[in-house]
Amino acid sequence: NNRTPSASNVLLGAMCSFVCVIVFSGRDYHEHYGLMVILLMATGTIACLAAQEESSTHRVVETSPREGGHEDSWLHRLLQNYTLDVRRHWPFFLLLVTKTLYCA
Repeated sequence: NNRTPSASNVLLGAMCSFVCVIVFSGRDYHEHYGLMVILLMATGTIACLAAQEESSTHRVVETSPREGGHEDSWLHRLLQNYTLDVRRHWPFFLLLVTKTLYCA
């Protein structure tokens, strides 16, 4: 089940934050923020090192003239960057919906 790791990560993160707030409740809030920054930097570094993803800077960008022989307009290129083909990227769409509903 693809939803299990995401749900378990959310639960673990929420529990750790809850415990952290209880532990640091009597201390200065600067210490709490400092700890959160350190934890975010550590977990972000681990995630980046563990991810086996290709860098987007090495991808070849496909540019093709439109039917009339004219280059795509800036608006068309902008919309290509900010639209999502739901049929082609269904799992990613479900992830976005899940995160939206969770944060709403």
